[in-house]
Amino acid sequence: MRPQHLLEGVKTPSQRPALEALTDAVNTLLAGRVPASLAPFVAGAALHALKKDGGDVRPIAVGETLRRLTSKCACAKARESAAEYLLPLQVGVGCAFGAESVVHAVTQYCSRHKTSTNKVVLKVDFANAFNTVDRETFLRACLDVTPEVAKWAWWCYSQPSKLYYEEGNPLSSSAGVQQGDNLGPLLFALALQPTLERLAALRGAAGLDIVAAYLDDVVVAGDTLAVLEALRILHDAAPSIGLHLKLEKCELITTAAQESTANLLALPANIERKPE
Repeated sequence: MRPQHLLEGVKTPSQRPALEALTDAVNTLLAGRVPASLAPFVAGAALHALKKDGGDVRPIAVGETLRRLTSKCACAKARESAAEYLLPLQVGVGCAFGAESVVHAVTQYCSRHKTSTNKVVLKVDFANAFNTVDRETFLRACLDVTPEVAKWAWWCYSQPSKLYYEEGNPLSSSAGVQQGDNLGPLLFALALQPTLERLAALRGAAGLDIVAAYLDDVVVAGDTLAVLEALRILHDAAPSIGLHLKLEKCELITTAAQESTANLLALPANIERKPE
């Protein structure tokens, strides 16, 4: 079934009974009142492999139409409560132009601190983050923060589902959120948020000036020692939520460029250094 099939079935006033039936179906799914035995199929997806730089592949899961519609409704239902909890640290959910806001904030920070010889910006990268984030962590957070969609999230992710790629046997989706699921960004952000809050505690007197994330892209900026402490917190906290830092893909920027006196030797050697 394709989205256009649903649209054709409910777009005129004479088709109101079909719209009411569709509404009932979505509400039933949101409430988790569907046999769990159907979840491996309805919460599964067709996989599409998209090429990434460096030869890697990004697996995009295109789920069944009714599941995608239900998740989209769930996101609309949870928008306000999610934004209240996540902003301003996490701008990947419920924030228009979130990525642009982080880029502008970092650009302006570097411009303001061109003569600050001890200031650095660290862009943090996680390995395969969406596909490894711990399901128990984000389901528990969903129940606490956005209980209005928790039953649907639990129905989709509390057991493995089936992923279909080309003509091969189905793969088991048993960890992380499926990239392509409308609800995925919210669930990932909920899992990461407590770690971002720990980083935010370093702002001010501790010397950290910026903590911002667009989903799994995290940026911290400030004095070198404060950024080093932020990296330590990320390194220690990440495994407990199913994430792992990919240091060789992280980037360190010195705001004063060649004039910087920051002790970069204190930071892991495999982090890429880039003068601003």
